Amino acid sequence: MHLSEITIRGFKSFPERTRLVFSPGVSVIVGPNGSGKSNVTDAVLWALGEQSPLSVRGQSMRDMIFAGGAGRGPSRYAEVEVVLSSDPAAPGRMPPSAAPPVADAPWEEAAV
Repeated sequence: MHLSEITIRGFKSFPERTRLVFSPGVSVIVGPNGSGKSNVTDAVLWALGEQSPLSVRGQSMRDMIFAGGAGRGPSRYAEVEVVLSSDPAAPGRMPPSAAPPVADAPWEEAAV
C-alpha cells in the first residue's frame, strides 16, 4: 500500500486546487524554503483525522485554512483528499516483480 496522490485546496499555503501524484518508492518531497513541503505532510495528517492543531503546526484548526495574501483573499474552507493504492501493478506503478509485498486488500484504491 502506498500514498498514490493527494489533492489539496484552501489548506494552508495551497489556495488553488493542487494535485500531487506519487509513484511507489517516493519517500521525499524536495523544494525551496517556503514552497509548502511541510504543509503537504500536515495535509496528509489532517485528512487522516488529526485532531490536534499543534500536530499540524497551528494554534487552532482555523490555521489550516488559507489565510490570504498577495492580492488574494482568504479561503472559506479547506479540503484535502488522500488516495491510498494497494495495486502495485496499476499503470504507472512498479511492475509486480519489483513491488514490495502488499497485504491482501479487497480494494485497489481508497480515498479519504
